[in-house]
Amino acid sequence: MRCGVWAEQDAEIPDASSKNCKMSACDNIFVAVNYEEKHTNLTAAEERAQKKLAEENDDRALMRFEFIEAIVRLAIAKHGMKVETDDASESVDMLVERHLIPSLCPESVLDPNTFREKRLYFEEMDIVFTEHCALFQAVFDLYTKKGCKKRYANLPMEGFLLFLEEAALLGNATGMSKREYKLVFIKSQMAVVDEIKQRSRAITLTFVDFLEAMGRTADWISMPTQEALEKFYDRELNPPTQPSLVYEFYTKCPLSDVEMLRRDSSDLMTVKTRMLWDKMPMLIELIVESLRARYGGSNESELVGRLKSVRNMI
Repeated sequence: MRCGVWAEQDAEIPDASSKNCKMSACDNIFVAVNYEEKHTNLTAAEERAQKKLAEENDDRALMRFEFIEAIVRLAIAKHGMKVETDDASESVDMLVERHLIPSLCPESVLDPNTFREKRLYFEEMDIVFTEHCALFQAVFDLYTKKGCKKRYANLPMEGFLLFLEEAALLGNATGMSKREYKLVFIKSQMAVVDEIKQRSRAITLTFVDFLEAMGRTADWISMPTQEALEKFYDRELNPPTQPSLVYEFYTKCPLSDVEMLRRDSSDLMTVKTRMLWDKMPMLIELIVESLRARYGGSNESELVGRLKSVRNMI
């Protein structure tokens, strides 16, 4: 969490009339929990560990353990110190119940496992992923390197967003913004115990995480139904062949029509009406055709070869 986000007052925690919880006091809490104590008389190994911690721990942002400490400090400043209680745990309860929970957006309280258990973990999805595993692996390997300032073993956020842009999955046509895809990224990650020792893992997607992110993307995007495709291509003089129907739909269909065809069930918080394995092939088609237009290749197999070649040149 960066300082600019910390300073936002959605939870209405700062209080100008409060003795201990003015905005300036909240800013001081941010600084206090972000302070990194420098130890002396360390061994060479301990110095390396301290240097690594300093490099990974951004002075302008809070890591998870720092955020938890900040919440406790805020709770005490807001409700403790004899304002309402002297008990730290009661102060935290008050802060969470009165300020944090009411200010949360609906997406933030979704259990990531709900999607996995009810939409993703099915044999039909395994069949789809297995059939197109080479494509997903080539995409994963390329964007792990392409456009990334640092080298990671897995897929960082910047590479993920670049892939979405080049695969025509980001923007008004699909109704997906960077905000939604950042949620997809975060919800697809598995928890990491130690954010310092496992820093790379904490800020990237493994290949399995990436497959889940693709499933979440297909679930969120309002893919056109067969009826919508037929209706759209009825007015086309030279409709495309089957492998590019969805791609041509998104590139040719007026934005107003796309928005009109967007289904209510595409919203993250709504009940889904189509099985995920029915939507995944359309997402894969859109990815393949979009990347073919950029990298070449006459089919999915040739595209995989092109993606591998590009990666080897980076």
